[in-house]
Amino acid sequence: MPRRTISFQKGHFYHIYHRGNNRTDIFFEEENYAYFLFLLHRHLPPNNFRIHAYCLMVNHFHILAELITDCAVSRCMKNLLIAYTKGMNKRYRRVGHLFQGQFGCKEVDSELYALTLSRYIHANPVSAGFVKKGEDWKYSSYRSYLGIDFDPWVSTTLADKYFKSVDEYREFVATIPNDANNFRSL
Repeated sequence: MPRRTISFQKGHFYHIYHRGNNRTDIFFEEENYAYFLFLLHRHLPPNNFRIHAYCLMVNHFHILAELITDCAVSRCMKNLLIAYTKGMNKRYRRVGHLFQGQFGCKEVDSELYALTLSRYIHANPVSAGFVKKGEDWKYSSYRSYLGIDFDPWVSTTLADKYFKSVDEYREFVATIPNDANNFRSL
């Protein structure tokens, strides 16, 4: 397997994502989402990472993280993914890989790009047709942004900096461009 070419640097934002092997489900029931979040906070601790957004979908996930200290990001993610896979394999009496290849990671080179990416991440369940309103998807940091839930590991500082109210951010997320891959357009 080729080595990752990205160099992780303190103070930079990263879009981390991964999907199920052969695009199959990685979350099978509600408890799986909670377990993954538990492991996420354990393996990407707040003294090393600031989580700005996340969304756990049925067969993939997205995380927008800022690196707070110099640390071995690839090792942290590897440990998270192995722990989750072992847990799912044990619980469901399955064997083998749960995830497909290496996790994906892209450096996010500006705050505006990060903000636009948070919109994409938070709109993902609506775009996939899982819910009509993003706040109805319980497995996302969007509910923290709107003040519905409180997750002490989620930082809403980006939205707080660029929007005067929760309603402005909600409108921003609702107006995601038709081309969901065009993260850079505001």
